[in-house]
Amino acid sequence: MTGNSGATGSGGTTGTGGITGTGGATGSGGSGSGSSSDGVLCPPLKSALITDFTYTPIDGATTGTDFVHFDDATSLSGTENLYPVAGSYPLTSDVTKNNWHISGTLGDYSGFGLSIENCNRIDASAYRGIFFTISGSVPQGNQITMGIGTLNNTPAATWLIANGDTSTMPADPGRCIPTAGNQYYHPGCTDATTLIPVTPTPTVQNILWSDFSGGVPEASVNPSGIVAIYWYFPWSSGSTPSAVDIVIDDLSFIP
Repeated sequence: MTGNSGATGSGGTTGTGGITGTGGATGSGGSGSGSSSDGVLCPPLKSALITDFTYTPIDGATTGTDFVHFDDATSLSGTENLYPVAGSYPLTSDVTKNNWHISGTLGDYSGFGLSIENCNRIDASAYRGIFFTISGSVPQGNQITMGIGTLNNTPAATWLIANGDTSTMPADPGRCIPTAGNQYYHPGCTDATTLIPVTPTPTVQNILWSDFSGGVPEASVNPSGIVAIYWYFPWSSGSTPSAVDIVIDDLSFIP
């Protein structure tokens, strides 16, 4: 699942989609025209829980220590991802304590999120929002940003491809046609986000869909068409590198 911040380098993570879908309308704008796709709708959610990050050394899908595979064959399956994982300031991931521990030195645009398998659009309209537990240290502001990508706020895949994106597939979900820009910058199409405080004490964050704001063209989250769930750290060019260390657990939708 791909996040879209509407600005260069400051948001989103990319997951895997599995099978492809079709549909949508056409439009024009920005650096060319594009046709939209609704992607592949995931099966109806059977549980509010997304993952509690329970670690099993060998479970048929998780053999390492950096990611947990959550799997409901009739509902939602996937894993986690983060960036960067190489270069001068890579992030590291550890799940051996039955939570998601992310650490490293923040020296570049950095973030993490979910990769959903075999589908790429979630209908969570039966739920009021999303919650999780978070703790740790983020010296630059003691907070991170959470974003939810939705169908109507996500750039159409064909527009992204026409503007230099080589990682997007033509049938990836997205209905928005940017007014200008390129593969990294697409004004007119922006995910709704919210700021998440990070403190040393584990704290439950209950975030309603209406708590997300700043989306374009839809200001908040339309839960019937979720295509990305992600977080990113505060960073701007020229900032002093600093250590980050956070733990996330019990990620779930709010009934």
